[in-house]
Amino acid sequence: MSYQSIGIFYTAGIVLVLHIHRVLRNYSSVLFIGDSYFALKDFPKALEWYDRAIALNPNGETAYRYEADMLTKNGDMERARTRAIQAVVADPYNAIPWRGLQQWATVNRLQLHTVHINTRSNIDANGKDGTNVTLDLNSLTPGGNAWIVYVGSGADWRQKKFQETYPLEPQYRHSLAEETEALSAAASVLNESSAKTSGKPADADLLLLQTIAAAKMLEPYILFNAADQGIAKDYPVYRETHRVQLEEYLSRFVVPPAPTKP
Repeated sequence: MSYQSIGIFYTAGIVLVLHIHRVLRNYSSVLFIGDSYFALKDFPKALEWYDRAIALNPNGETAYRYEADMLTKNGDMERARTRAIQAVVADPYNAIPWRGLQQWATVNRLQLHTVHINTRSNIDANGKDGTNVTLDLNSLTPGGNAWIVYVGSGADWRQKKFQETYPLEPQYRHSLAEETEALSAAASVLNESSAKTSGKPADADLLLLQTIAAAKMLEPYILFNAADQGIAKDYPVYRETHRVQLEEYLSRFVVPPAPTKP
């Protein structure tokens, strides 16, 4: 073999190695390899490659969802539940991972919990002075003054606090910080009221607020179950440092436990 032929083979080898290296660092390619092993029913290998894809892009929901589906079909419901939850955490404003989580629940004859706190109020930022507040006073129960505090906090954010907190943003938007502060203030008033009466709130929404606040899960609740377009903009930054809390919230409040094996 001539030196020229050796050089050609050597160069081709380098090109191949570089190509493989690029493939192994590409989320879609690694996910495809996992799917190929799944199609071959080589589940340990499929699991390995799905996990590699997750490591490459923890904020991509597909690998979590595919792995959850595979684990569900193999009867590993606890691990499937974890991966299905993680898929939602990766991309919560996409309906697809929620459908995957619902499929897991359906297979196990379970129902996801709907979590919603009715704050009895509606705030419109288009009023004459920038804020119109509507509060249904007729629906307030004992302890319901917490919602008055909630509304007042939100109005303060619309009038001045948003601009003070986010000076670089050109216009007001509903934010995670605003809603967290408003619900926290309401929960604080509620706790003071409950301490005086030595009892839990009879109103279901107040009780839910108290429970979520006591669990230190207000922010995950807001991001998953009370987010609008403005609040959703705060999700990526929050997820970077609070992934564990987001998963814990879904596990405690939204997704029932996996059934125990007989």
